[in-house]
Amino acid sequence: MSYEPPIPPANLPTEVVNALNESTPDHLREVATYAEVLAEHKEQSITSTGA
Repeated sequence: MSYEPPIPPANLPTEVVNALNESTPDHLREVATYAEVLAEHKEQSITSTGA
């Protein structure tokens, strides 16, 4: 069974892709959790400011 790594989004900066590729699975899960919380926070900020 061959394993193909996921293809990152084209607009994701190379530095971010490289940092993620070098991360441990636990670190990646922590980053994913943080990214979700940060995205929700930013969405709420946009909604509350009307921007």
